[in-house]
Parts: sequence; structure tokens; C-alpha cells
Amino acid sequence: MFRNTLSLTILIGFALAGCDSNSDTPEPELEPELDIAQDDTQDGLDLYRARWDAAGVANYQLGVFQRCVCFENLILYNVTVEEGVPVSATRTSSTVENEPVPVEDVPYPTIDVLFELIQFGFDSEADSVGVRYVTENGRPDRITIDFIRGIADEETNVYVDSFEEVN
Repeated sequence: MFRNTLSLTILIGFALAGCDSNSDTPEPELEPELDIAQDDTQDGLDLYRARWDAAGVANYQLGVFQRCVCFENLILYNVTVEEGVPVSATRTSSTVENEPVPVEDVPYPTIDVLFELIQFGFDSEADSVGVRYVTENGRPDRITIDFIRGIADEETNVYVDSFEEVN
């Protein structure tokens, strides 16, 4: 009983000390030349995942960050993906720049993992799943999942900061 109460107290403490929706962290800017489509449905996920698969992109560099992660607010991960597998990664935050990290430490190291995150949002019946896709190749550009509306700091907000296909 004490352990459960202590765990709950610690969790609530972290939530209260964590990020809030009125954070001063700016929203990332999208590249203006990208054609973006908002589709918050399972059908949209299926459509854009099929478009991504059809594009056959297996080698790329991906810059991705998760906004409002209470312990590490706004860390940008840059990942090199070869044949669909992440092979190297760096991270940049307010305290480090381009620090090499093991790819296992990157929360969302590939486009396929981003699709899995979206699917998890739908499968878990999250209260809200919002996704913006790049229409050209179907890749997700921005993902927002609110698993339980009204609860602080259980949301997931993932942004693709950069993407470049590598031949």
C-alpha cells in the first residue's frame, strides 16, 4: 500500500512540475514548400502508410523531436537510416549539440516507428489522435496524441524537423 501511494505521489509530483500547454517553447516551423494534409483517422493512417510504402524510401536522414517531455524538454534527434534501419544518431538540446547517442536511445528513430506510434494511438483508443502527413510520400510530419483528455503530461507530441532522402 505504501509503495503504491509513494509511486502515485511521485507521479503526481512529476506531472505538476512538468510541462504545461502554455509552454514558451515555440512551435516548429514547417518547410513552406511541403504539401501537408491533416488526417486524424485510421483510414488516413492506412492511406498514408501505403503511400510511404509505395514510395520505397529506405535510406534517409531524419530529424525528429518530442515536444514537452518533462525530463528533457525539446531534444532534437538526427538519425541516419539505411535500408530502413537506424545506423547512427545524434542529439541536440539546450545543453549539448550533435552529441552522438546510441540509436536505441532515440524514441522515434524511423518513419515506420512513427507509423507504429500513430497506430498505437488508435489501438489504445486515445481521446485524441492528430496527424499531419506530407502528401508527396505519405510520411508523418506532426503527431499529437492525447491519451486521456484532462490529464497533464501524458500527451505525446512528435515533430519531424527535417527529412532528406539519401541515395
